[in-house]
Amino acid sequence: MYSVLEQARTPLRDGRGMTVFRRLYLCDTEADLEALPVADAPGSGALIAEGGGLWLLDHARTWRRANSAAALGGGLWKS
Repeated sequence: MYSVLEQARTPLRDGRGMTVFRRLYLCDTEADLEALPVADAPGSGALIAEGGGLWLLDHARTWRRANSAAALGGGLWKS
């Protein structure tokens, strides 16, 4: 199971001209990553409750483990 913790508009547009959002998800386990959308903006993140892992969506639309980015001070995106 997963939920959206935060989302932000980006200047990116999809093939239909719609806004592409960058999102931060909370997943219960790593197995929940399979259910996450891959059409979100690159840099979208997923926090894993079980074990505390962090995953980021790359430009190839693949969720990649990025645990070292967890030291960003509590937020992935700072204004």
